Amino acid sequence: IALAVSILGLVVYSRVLAPDVLYSDSGEFQTLAYTWGTTHTTGYPIYLVFARAIGFIPVGTLAWRINFASAVFAAITLGAVYLIVRHFAHQGGALLGSLVLLLSYTFWSQSIIAEVYTLATAFIGITVLVLLQWYRQPLKRRWLLGLVGFLLGTGLGVHLFILLIGPP
Repeated sequence: IALAVSILGLVVYSRVLAPDVLYSDSGEFQTLAYTWGTTHTTGYPIYLVFARAIGFIPVGTLAWRINFASAVFAAITLGAVYLIVRHFAHQGGALLGSLVLLLSYTFWSQSIIAEVYTLATAFIGITVLVLLQWYRQPLKRRWLLGLVGFLLGTGLGVHLFILLIGPP
C-alpha cells in the first residue's frame, strides 16, 4: 500500500508539474542542477546531486525534469508517512494520513516546483522509519543508529531544517 500511495502521489504531481523555467529559488535550482553550480547560503549540494541524477531522465525539458525530482521526493515522503503512521495506527488511518498530506496545500505547492523541501521531508521520513526499526530491537540493531547519523548528516546538505528532528 505504501508503494501504491507513492505511485499515486507521483502520478498526481507529475500531471500538474510546472512545465518550464521558474523564477526565484526554483529557477536557480533548475539552472544549477544542470551546471553544477552552488546556490545561495548553504549551497544545497545533496539536493543538486539528486536533482541532477533525475535530470538525466530523457523526458520533457530539463526544467521539467528538475521539477519532476521534487515530485519523486514527495512520493517517497508519502510512502514513508504511510509506513510511519501504519506503525502506530490502523491501515485506514495510515492511508488517510498520507492522502491528506498528498493533498495539503503547502506540500502540494513544493512538490510541483524545483525546491529542496520535499527531499528534506523524504530524509526525515526515512530517518524516522530507520529509528522505528532500531526501537524494536535496540541492542541487536545498533548499526541502525549509525545509519540514522549518516542520514541526518547527509540531510544537512539538503536543508538545515533537518536539525529539527534532533530534539524529538
